[in-house]
Amino acid sequence: MNRVVFSVTGLTTAGGASGLGIQLREPRGFGRQTVELTLAPTAQEFQALAASQALEKDAVRRAGRALYDALVANNPDLRKHIEAALLVQPPERFPVFVELDTGDGEPYPWETLCSPDGDFLGLDERWAIGRLVECRSQLPATWVFEPPVRIAAILSCLDVKGESEWNSLRAACEAAQVPVELLALVGEDELHSTIGAAGLDWVTVEFLPSTVEGIASRLQQFNAHVLHMFCHGLSTSQSPHLQVATRERWLSPEGKTLLIEAKEINTFNPPVDNLPWLVVLNSCETAAASGQETPRSLALDLIATYGVPAVVGMREPVSERDAPLFSRAFYDQLMSEFSRLLQPGQGEEPIEWARLMVGVREQIAEQYEQLNAERGTQKQWTLPVVYSRPDGFRLQVLAPAGPAPVPPVPPAPPATDGRLRPAGPEDPPAEGAAAPPESAAEPVRRIVLSIRVLTGLRAQVEASGDPAMLAMIDEELATLQAELEGRSTP
Repeated sequence: MNRVVFSVTGLTTAGGASGLGIQLREPRGFGRQTVELTLAPTAQEFQALAASQALEKDAVRRAGRALYDALVANNPDLRKHIEAALLVQPPERFPVFVELDTGDGEPYPWETLCSPDGDFLGLDERWAIGRLVECRSQLPATWVFEPPVRIAAILSCLDVKGESEWNSLRAACEAAQVPVELLALVGEDELHSTIGAAGLDWVTVEFLPSTVEGIASRLQQFNAHVLHMFCHGLSTSQSPHLQVATRERWLSPEGKTLLIEAKEINTFNPPVDNLPWLVVLNSCETAAASGQETPRSLALDLIATYGVPAVVGMREPVSERDAPLFSRAFYDQLMSEFSRLLQPGQGEEPIEWARLMVGVREQIAEQYEQLNAERGTQKQWTLPVVYSRPDGFRLQVLAPAGPAPVPPVPPAPPATDGRLRPAGPEDPPAEGAAAPPESAAEPVRRIVLSIRVLTGLRAQVEASGDPAMLAMIDEELATLQAELEGRSTP
């Protein structure tokens, strides 16, 4: 499948001023120029879109058109390939991605990108819109998925009751065609009682630990595939972070609110397992960057610094109405994708995070403007943002672990006194007897465990700065990855 990737990079203009440039990255070519992006994030079209009050008619479409025109102006390389992408007809796809080499490109509302024909790229599966972020740490080419899907949900947004958010998560999981195991860490007594009273055998509900370290310890035990956080978020000039209210804070103004940054979220899974695959931040401003000291968002930092494969965040504050609407729509899409992967022969296709977000945006948009022609005044559908790494994310699906197969019992050997006796566990197999069969999944499991251990070791060695040891580990990881991919090929 073809795709267009353009990069937003720092640029020094001919006059010596610092600015931003646009360069076509994919399709790859030699001698591609970096062209100055002359449209600033403070442009009038974007200011109108950022207004908290009711937007002017077609405010979203005007912002998206201004952004499109600025991208292709004086950039024949990018113009040619984007115009080719826009000619694609369903069911073909030609997705468009913006790669953020610098956090200075985050304030642009890329999700509003609108073609000259008035089509929003982020509302059409042919193009979608995703944000790509490079990270220096390596990722496995293939990850192993053994059901159930493990979801850890932190639900504690002070003064915003979490029942609607919980109902959205529950409904999506119950509708899923894949087994789910969910751990809910909550701050509200009422929500704790509601979840517990449901008596769902696939759900564990607990009160939030009172410290960030306590949360990390509990989540490391659970080892989630997906980490979902419903709480307050804040983009500050020093450090973007989440605000999670403990049970004590819900009960008293004197209670503690935990401030959680990207470096703490990085501790929420065992590092040797390279999890979670996905972090969902259903919290305000988690995809927003402000100030000069910290020019990138919490979502971007989770990938760029800590290597999370994919993160979903919000460009702006999210209303109490839209947060659960987003969660239901998103997890419907995600669970459908996991279900697809369980079908024979489907695990070879990568998970396309940006494509999943198209259906989510469509459902949110329909709540405000049901007709396609009307869309352009309400911006709620543009707020969810998906970040991922440029390399694809693939899953090798394993059947759930079951009891070991029982080997056939060999004929009883004769006893020394000439009588027959049963074979014991210490006896060698009888001559000609077949060796106990090995589960087909066992070699894959051993390879995966070796990769996990080596990856954890690599992180430790990287911190110590031993290039020779890193090279040895990387060579062994490459060998194991090649063997894993060879076994996953039919």
